[in-house]
Amino acid sequence: MKPAETDLFWITWFKNRLQKGNFVQIRANGNSMIPCMWKGDLVRIYPLSLNQIGLGDIVAFQRNQHFVVHRVISIQNISGKVQLCTQGDSNRLVDEPIDEQNFIGKVDLLKPSKKTNKIPSQKKRILFFFLARFLSYFDALKKRVKKLLVR
Repeated sequence: MKPAETDLFWITWFKNRLQKGNFVQIRANGNSMIPCMWKGDLVRIYPLSLNQIGLGDIVAFQRNQHFVVHRVISIQNISGKVQLCTQGDSNRLVDEPIDEQNFIGKVDLLKPSKKTNKIPSQKKRILFFFLARFLSYFDALKKRVKKLLVR
């Protein structure tokens, strides 16, 4: 299976489990939610409707064939339909609007000490952005060094 097919398989599996009323546990895989959520943190996704989501909540949604977990920074009601605006805590840009089509569920961190629903200030978001980029660079450098050592 190709990576895109694998991602689509898991998204479909998540959605099916959630539609049956079950929750799903996964490990975080990126740096966009630092410092609230770190790569490898265990998170739980719950089957809720868009109407049950509030400002500051963390949600899972589908972007193309990828699975994304970001924080809700605003909620809009357009022609009677709810749309969420989300953004990673360490991202500078706001995501595309989330609606019923690409919404997956509400995310809860399984480590209460880091659980927060505060939306970071712009100053903190910039700091988190640079921290996340540094960690991504460090991960890439680590992979290159491992490849060189294997040769």
